Amino acid sequence: MAKSKAVSFNPDDLVQAGLADDFDGEITEVRYVPWDYDGHLDHHILAARVTIVPDEDSGFDEFTQHYSAGDLQFFLPSVDGENPVDLEADDEDDMAGRFVVPVGRRESLANSSNWAAFVIAAVEAGFPKDQISSDSGVFEGVKGHFNRVPQQKRSGIQVGDDGDSRRREILVLTEVEEAPKKKAAKKKATKKTASKKKSTKKAEAEDEDEGAGDGDDLAERLTGVVVEALAEAEDMTLSKAKLPGIVIKQFDGAEKAKAVKLVSDVAFLEEGEGWEYDADEGTLTLG
Repeated sequence: MAKSKAVSFNPDDLVQAGLADDFDGEITEVRYVPWDYDGHLDHHILAARVTIVPDEDSGFDEFTQHYSAGDLQFFLPSVDGENPVDLEADDEDDMAGRFVVPVGRRESLANSSNWAAFVIAAVEAGFPKDQISSDSGVFEGVKGHFNRVPQQKRSGIQVGDDGDSRRREILVLTEVEEAPKKKAAKKKATKKTASKKKSTKKAEAEDEDEGAGDGDDLAERLTGVVVEALAEAEDMTLSKAKLPGIVIKQFDGAEKAKAVKLVSDVAFLEEGEGWEYDADEGTLTLG
């Protein structure tokens, strides 16, 4: 007789449902990504996507938790800590990175975000503060206890209008049981290495001097790239946040970083020829 496909409701066969809370687990991956609160916002923000694997006896399966971290107009994920990701990439993984780089007038992330609350809670739970810098990967491999705690009040934050109380709580580490060991410090450079570095820096300085007059040329070519992108865009309008992703495809080497920095400069956008820049909306319109 074939085994029945019917689901058992024996108490021993039931699993825990709902949002994961009060469990032991391990953080296996942390990446910065664009996020729209699972469709509750009409635009994307910068978020830290944390993958957590609860212990087997917790009754919870592996899941990802998103923590708001900033505004994509000012900060973008980065794979290498130097260049921002392409927000128009076809693959979502190509829009994720372990680092965040500034692309606007702000240089630092705010301490009022959910991601800031997670990091602060991790330190209070026992994570070494001196290991936290710019690489979100420092939390990968951390094992500990997780709980949902009340979310700190933040003025001007609205997500949906259904009154869902779950959005007023945030999952954080409340006890760090095991943290990855800090990587050993690099060996001191030998005389030969130090000399080589000095020569390299001197050569780089000479190259910079020779190319000191290339700024105007870069701005001119960058203007052409932006105008062309606007001409192909719907309604001939683009969000300022999309510009770095467009620019990195058109420039190589050292010019790429300079172009991304320039196209994120409000002064360049306000003075640029070929478009109208709306600072309030953060958009450019052809003409």
